[in-house]
Amino acid sequence: MKLRTSRLFTLFLFMFIFISLQAQQEYEWKEYNIGFEVESDFRVDVNNSDEFTAISSDDEITITILPWKDRSIDEDDLADIAMELAVEMEYDAGDNIEGDELEIGDFKGYYVYLGPQDASSVNVVFAVLLNNTSSTNLIIAIQFEKGNDDEVVEIMQSLHTLD
Repeated sequence: MKLRTSRLFTLFLFMFIFISLQAQQEYEWKEYNIGFEVESDFRVDVNNSDEFTAISSDDEITITILPWKDRSIDEDDLADIAMELAVEMEYDAGDNIEGDELEIGDFKGYYVYLGPQDASSVNVVFAVLLNNTSSTNLIIAIQFEKGNDDEVVEIMQSLHTLD
């Protein structure tokens, strides 16, 4: 019995270590000094000075980060800009829009969560980030299928500036 318990413990320990090693992957967009973590099944689709896009292996989550140079905006403009982006996408979610302020290192921002439209299961989170130390601001867009809400929250919470 003792040998059997030891084998089970070893098996569980191995599975825990294996799952932990594959759980998260760090991505950095060094051009704009920002990083984030995603599940290890993501692949980078675009990584240049104009765009960073990573997509999950099941194509259910896409994260895109775009730079946006504009010294004329300030923190008071961020909520309006995030809503304008939703309108530009012709996104009409009615009452399915939520938003709030956020802060990530040197960035101040505002995010908007857009629930699915009609029968669609696609959700969108926009974050507009203002960098007070430069004229480069960031737009983060995460499109995701229903059921991936927790993973998107983890991605948003993992956003950070690089040292």
